[in-house]
Amino acid sequence: MRERLGLDARSVASRVTSAAFGDASLARCDATCCKGGVALSTVERDAILSHAKAVTRAMAASPRCGVPAPPDAWFTERGRRDPDFLCGRSVDTRVVSGGCVFLREDRLCAVHVASDEVTGHPYTLKPAYCILFPLCVEKGAVDLCRGSYTRRPGCCSPVRGGKSTPLSLLARTLRALKKAPGRRRRQGSSTGPLC
Repeated sequence: MRERLGLDARSVASRVTSAAFGDASLARCDATCCKGGVALSTVERDAILSHAKAVTRAMAASPRCGVPAPPDAWFTERGRRDPDFLCGRSVDTRVVSGGCVFLREDRLCAVHVASDEVTGHPYTLKPAYCILFPLCVEKGAVDLCRGSYTRRPGCCSPVRGGKSTPLSLLARTLRALKKAPGRRRRQGSSTGPLC
């Protein structure tokens, strides 16, 4: 979590290892969780902006009506203090036409597509919370995200009497994450925290 995603996770909530899902599969994802946008660190924002041309191409490949193309319209203007990110600051993606600005008409993430194109791995530029969903880091603990209640038990909504844990649901994602490059370090720092 720290090296690969820049999240300050110091503990794991018990819900992460408890059976919470029924027949859930991320293969049945329809991007319902992308309706509200996502919080991302300023490091993640800057990495996306450094590849704005590739992200713009990915957005244009399956455009959603009303979604702005200029990179300066992709994120909220004001950052906020956020101790769950190692760099301590976050912003949000804008929500436009009923979804995250990066959600394409084909329900794919433009950042995911662009990341795979320019870095060879879909998670290099993708925001940490998008990678981990339905998990999140809140107050330093890895936990089941409150936003995971999408009312789609076949995808990633918890159910009573579940058979599988969030970790088993995300097993494939976690294996892919191990192969992803770590996040960039602060300019001029080779040993400092990811900021």
